[in-house]
Amino acid sequence: MIAILAAALLLAVALGTVTTRLIMRDTGPRALALAVALGAGFGLGITACVFFVWIALIGPRASVWLLAAEVFVLAGLVLTWRQTRVVREIQPASLACVERPPLGWGWRLALAASVAASAVLFLARMVSAPHGGWDAWMTWNRAARFIFRGDSHWSDAFSPIFRHPDYPLLVPGAVARAWAYAGTDSVLAPAAVAAIFTCATIALAGAALARLRSDRQGLLALLLLLATPSLLTYGASQYADIPLAFFVLAAIVLLCLHDRVQEHRGTMILAGGAAALAAWTKNEGMLILAAIVVARGVAVCIHHGWRRYVRELRWFTIGLVPVLVVLAYFKLHFAPVNDLVAGQGLAETLPRLMEAGRYVAVAKVFKLEVSQLGYNGLLGAVPLLVGYLLCVGVRVDPTDRPALVTVAGVLALTLAGYVIVLVAAPADFLRLLNRSVDRLLLHVWPATVFTCFLVARAPEDIE
Repeated sequence: MIAILAAALLLAVALGTVTTRLIMRDTGPRALALAVALGAGFGLGITACVFFVWIALIGPRASVWLLAAEVFVLAGLVLTWRQTRVVREIQPASLACVERPPLGWGWRLALAASVAASAVLFLARMVSAPHGGWDAWMTWNRAARFIFRGDSHWSDAFSPIFRHPDYPLLVPGAVARAWAYAGTDSVLAPAAVAAIFTCATIALAGAALARLRSDRQGLLALLLLLATPSLLTYGASQYADIPLAFFVLAAIVLLCLHDRVQEHRGTMILAGGAAALAAWTKNEGMLILAAIVVARGVAVCIHHGWRRYVRELRWFTIGLVPVLVVLAYFKLHFAPVNDLVAGQGLAETLPRLMEAGRYVAVAKVFKLEVSQLGYNGLLGAVPLLVGYLLCVGVRVDPTDRPALVTVAGVLALTLAGYVIVLVAAPADFLRLLNRSVDRLLLHVWPATVFTCFLVARAPEDIE
């Protein structure tokens, strides 16, 4: 059973990795590490999406045929990759493999110690709560079990009697797919999905910075993310906030790569796919998707003009539309009205939006959570990151400016949207506020860390 579960998840990761490798058309060990990190999340997301469409149209009992189809698709992708040996269209100097000093023993020991401590924290949390935290077993794993056990009544998972029955199905789909292939709903499947997304999120930041900047810069980002306890604990609790953070980071990384490789279509297609999979992960992902589209439009129009943005949007849409069609199908045919907004019309919401005290309460909680983000008993990650930037200084590559404006716009629009949603929440909004802000910040934290180290001067530049 364990072997089958592992094979099902590895199949998804392999599908995502080979697909990403083919589309990006990049070479070298750092590019391979980046493709694996991206492919892990993309593979789980795409196969979860396809699994939902399969059971919705054909039924859950025919999942063995889907497994066979996935194996054949993987074989076809591998053969395509081996036969074509695709070389990237452009290899600009900014992405060339620059000779950098090798990592010394001090760097390696710091990484090994951090990984070991983080693994202990992650495993301890997972063992203490094998079914995950509250949101995991009440929302994500509950939906997955209905899909797996419900047979012809699997859609009862979206009954209005449940909490948040309208939430998208990336995480439940990934878990239910593994259970369907293994034939049992072991707690190992959601734990493994959570571990893959947590590791992929951290690895993606490091691999992307190693590709775009240097190995040391990537290692520093890895260490900072590993030193963010909430990232690990929420990951081990099997919450969907970490998969959402992965796809936000993936979209930002791919947009930065797109600017470096001079309008490479593959990176923009993947960026659209990442943004769409964020929307397929949580409802908050739809806000982030809108923020990415708007912020990218502003950034590209400022630096390159609207014609460039129209070309980008065309390729971005190719990656975006397939997943959005599935999301729309789910929302229109299965999902009820969101339980947080049901019955909340303009007459009820407008007075709350005009109440200044709510904004003050939200600002206080955000200030507290930002200061405590990554708090390890001595210092939080945010002041540590700010202090590091002040010490080493900032150096912006001109080609990164559209991406940096995009990131700033995404962060501003996303956080502004979160504030409005929290302020407009019903009368018990303080309970919602105190329970959710730390997780909302995690949605953008890995992308923020990546961006900061992208512009920070590298250690070897100041030695």
